[in-house]
Amino acid sequence: MVDLLRLFTSVTDLVVSGATGHVATALQGITVEGVTDVLPALQNLFLEVSARSGPNREAMAQFVATRRLSDRPVTVLYED
Repeated sequence: MVDLLRLFTSVTDLVVSGATGHVATALQGITVEGVTDVLPALQNLFLEVSARSGPNREAMAQFVATRRLSDRPVTVLYED
């Protein structure tokens, strides 16, 4: 999944529906050093409301923290 996300170098807004768990798991493993390789232009990540809890939320929190440390902040927004 990370290899697929690397292809989207100019995406600023990403809407994830139906595959939230897979995307969350892939993004969770990204390091500060590797954050410029995966979705480098990403600014907004739109997820299903169901991703607000459990392991997906933890994975997204880790990804957001990593992006912040790399000076590439991202906002996660939850939709119905």
